Amino acid sequence: MEALAKKLKIKNYGKMTKSQLQKAVRRAECKAQGLVYDAKTGKCRKSVAQKRAECKAQGLVYDAKTKKCRKSKNKKSKKKKYQPAKKGQMFDGDVNISRDCKISNDFELDPLTTHSNIKKKIYKNWNGTCFDIDDLAGYLIANNGKNADPMRIYDGVNEPLWRDKDELKSLLKFSKNAITNKERKNKLVSILNTIYMDLVTPPYIAAIEKNISVFNQIFLTGCTAIADNPSSYKIGIFSEAVESIGILAAKIDELPLKVSKLFLNLKINTGKTLQDILSTSNITCIHGIGIQICSIYFQNFVNIKNFWLENKIHKTIDLYPNIIPIEDSVFLWAVRADHHKKHNSKQIFIWNPRQYTHNGGTHRLGNYNSKSGWDDRYYSAYSKRVINSIPSILLDNLEAYPKIKKRGRVKKKKSKKSIAQKRAECKARGLVYDTKTKKCRKSKKKSRVRK
Repeated sequence: MEALAKKLKIKNYGKMTKSQLQKAVRRAECKAQGLVYDAKTGKCRKSVAQKRAECKAQGLVYDAKTKKCRKSKNKKSKKKKYQPAKKGQMFDGDVNISRDCKISNDFELDPLTTHSNIKKKIYKNWNGTCFDIDDLAGYLIANNGKNADPMRIYDGVNEPLWRDKDELKSLLKFSKNAITNKERKNKLVSILNTIYMDLVTPPYIAAIEKNISVFNQIFLTGCTAIADNPSSYKIGIFSEAVESIGILAAKIDELPLKVSKLFLNLKINTGKTLQDILSTSNITCIHGIGIQICSIYFQNFVNIKNFWLENKIHKTIDLYPNIIPIEDSVFLWAVRADHHKKHNSKQIFIWNPRQYTHNGGTHRLGNYNSKSGWDDRYYSAYSKRVINSIPSILLDNLEAYPKIKKRGRVKKKKSKKSIAQKRAECKARGLVYDTKTKKCRKSKKKSRVRK
């Protein structure tokens, strides 16, 4: 720790207590990254000035309460000028009811022309049905966004209100502009936004969200395959890795067919799928298989996170415990080392596809021991730089996967007594052995009395 403090040019580090030194080191590391140290969370974060500058670049202002960017309340939003609609097209403007609408009645079959301020509230659907947007909003809210046109029913089946994401986006856009009641607008926009995101979200993201335990099993299986290191290399000796791969395959098989295919088609940056990797597990190096399986986990975790950020979706997905993010989309974790020996060594791995293109971005930094520290084998200049930047206290407390299974005491089975032994025991007590109840009892025969 003192060597790291000296390297980071921390003044008076010799006079500091251990906890003060750790905070000073962390503060210096944050500063080197252009960030500030947060004493409450113990993590690096952007300063308020940096956040304000980012918001300003987006044409927004920084809100100190929510700690997010928002629109300025001082600027008045410009009202959109509605343009006349073109005949037979999707649009979000003024409507000539007699010219543009095939159906121009409301839900109670009254003409839409009787509605107040109808020119700015009329929404024409793809099939020519026109709605008062307030009426349509009430219908969709009551039916939780059901995609069914209440005015167009053929053979008992409703036509859809929208046929694809573009038509839904058109309705969503019109609703935001035309509905004046804020409560009704917010409810409808929330419902339609959820439906829209389901249409544009890649299906594998929903599959992972609903089956997070299967996704976590991918990481655990990768770690188990890396850690399985028996003393003799014989065919079929990697029983722990084979068992873990079997558990993962069984969990995927239990899923519905469409969902299981989505999991098997998860990819790393080399284009390999999970199915490709698992199918070669019996013919290639098991440790290389484990490394690629771990890359599947981290690559898709980052893909999901980036998709949500780009689309401003306020969702989070949690990393498996004891995985440490050390940079943006760079992760550190520990794998058990030489489980057949009793010592405190662990293998430290990093996932950084920008630095390591082989095996999908997963790379072994080296072995770490809480007593002796790192081994002397460095595989690249970047690895050495990362190793020197990680505080030893963090590595000491880092739990390695997979955990060693605790074996309970094996109880010795009592040897069963033979029938001859049981009869002898009963006879010694003046009884007889009953083969039906398997217990001793009194004899049913009465002793003969001499006349």
